[in-house]
Amino acid sequence: MGELLKEKWFDFFHSLAVKTLSRIPMYKGKFSSMVKLSLPEHPGRDSANCLAHVTKPEGADHHIWLDGKDSFIGFTTAWGESPREAKRRGYRTVENMVLSPEVQYRRDIGETVELHINLLKGWGWI
Repeated sequence: MGELLKEKWFDFFHSLAVKTLSRIPMYKGKFSSMVKLSLPEHPGRDSANCLAHVTKPEGADHHIWLDGKDSFIGFTTAWGESPREAKRRGYRTVENMVLSPEVQYRRDIGETVELHINLLKGWGWI
């Protein structure tokens, strides 16, 4: 959702909180994806050590959100004209930033999205 929001997060949540939000200001006809990055659980893992397994490619700051708490490293986001493009761009960002084979992430995100969208369209739901 963050990739498709047309306004700043603060403004969005403020208007939601004060009940002035009449519509969600999103880019229509676009799709987004998110890939969560983590490390295997390890008791006593140093948070700073988690971030040593990844790098932030230049110009990708608005697509990468790093945390480094426990075994959670962070996540990447991407958008595209189709679910396939959003997925491709998200995984491209992951490939450009992961430095260690220890980093874990799902590789099946969005595999059936287009199938489900076509089913919902066929049923007249969207």
